[in-house]
Amino acid sequence: MKKIIFLFLIPIFFACQSENDNKQLIPPLSKEPNFDLLLTSLNYEIDNNPTAQNYYLRARLLFKKNQLLESLNDINSSIKIDNTEPKYFLLRAKINYGLKKNTAALRDAENAELQQLRNPDLYTFLTELYISKKQYKKALEEVNKCLDISPYQSSAWLWKGVTTLKIGDTVKGLDFIKKSLLYGPSTNSFYQLGKVYNKLGDFTQAQKYIYDGLKMDSLEANIIYELAENYRLSGKPDTSKYYYFKAIKQNPELYKANFEIGKLFFNEKKYDIALIYFEKIQNKSLEFPQLNELMALSYDYTGKYGKAYDEYTEVINNDLINNGDTTNYKAIERHWQLKRFLDALRYQMKLDSIRLSTQNPLLPN
Repeated sequence: MKKIIFLFLIPIFFACQSENDNKQLIPPLSKEPNFDLLLTSLNYEIDNNPTAQNYYLRARLLFKKNQLLESLNDINSSIKIDNTEPKYFLLRAKINYGLKKNTAALRDAENAELQQLRNPDLYTFLTELYISKKQYKKALEEVNKCLDISPYQSSAWLWKGVTTLKIGDTVKGLDFIKKSLLYGPSTNSFYQLGKVYNKLGDFTQAQKYIYDGLKMDSLEANIIYELAENYRLSGKPDTSKYYYFKAIKQNPELYKANFEIGKLFFNEKKYDIALIYFEKIQNKSLEFPQLNELMALSYDYTGKYGKAYDEYTEVINNDLINNGDTTNYKAIERHWQLKRFLDALRYQMKLDSIRLSTQNPLLPN
């Protein structure tokens, strides 16, 4: 009976698979099947016939259900049995990307291409991966391959626009993203346009695209964040704060929103509240170069001198690592200005200790 169910459901779930394997990773469903029933049938089939293809089918189903670790186990089994099928590597690349393993994802996607998979989805995916690695020349090569075989693909024009913006051509980049709207509007296209126009200071145009994106998905965190940016940059901090909070509600891992909220409270001299948001992203200081200094000052102004000392030390150490010098020497001098002589002396001694240990002739005497 299970065999019969399996044979009936597989054509429904993977409708037009032979036509779509070279076009996209997961083709649209012709009708919505019972996922649990299909999974049960796939389990039965693999128990009795553990082929690479069957593991691949279950991996695709689990990927569709966002069960990434289970999906990864299955696609690894597929590749162990047959490492000559490029679509297996493409699926594993997608899974690894979902697991935030970008290097592994890129390696598998490149392997799929080496195995002669001519697939628009593969090319746009490689474009996205190369952008994340700041390899913009390679990104453009991949997206152009996609457009050669699929010239009306909206996502390809979007990624070509994003890549072009990254290499510094704003006019062409905007044109390419706007062209993507002609072939199929997406929230990402509106988000990118809103972000660029915000940076250009054209807040009216930015808001137009942002609201177009929110019409498509009113809960998209990145677009809500850009609306917050729009209000902040145009001098409306209270309204911007409201939308930063709303963005975080939709995506708690939107760390840049926490950073901006913290800065707004810092500017209002509400240092205790600012610290609540800075401390949430304390381990993200590499992403936010100002974070350590803002935290140091916030601790300082609220009388938490021990924590301020630690953060000022981080500021100095980061300067030494990045610049070979202490460009933020004022972080130490600030304490003399505030008449906190004992703390200032401790900071000065710490700085002297760092300077002696590095023996860097560029440091100030």
